[in-house]
Amino acid sequence: MAQLVTRRDPSTAVISHRWWALGALVLGVMAIGLGQTVLNLALPTLSTSLNASESQLQWFVTAYTLAAMVVALLVLPRRSSAAAVSRTAAH
Repeated sequence: MAQLVTRRDPSTAVISHRWWALGALVLGVMAIGLGQTVLNLALPTLSTSLNASESQLQWFVTAYTLAAMVVALLVLPRRSSAAAVSRTAAH
């Protein structure tokens, strides 16, 4: 009996990985945007409960944004995006 061997086209796999990466990027940006919205909606409550001034509230927003960006950078792959782009352009 002969077995049917199918091979996947490597270019199709690259395109598939790109869509997954784009989807992950979109979800991450949406999560950060949602967190920023929740924080901005909570600012009046934070102001009254913590007796915070406007400049202190601005520091809350800045600290949250910085923390979100640090986490986003930590979950990125370790390889350079420039190397990935040049490797993809070569094929």
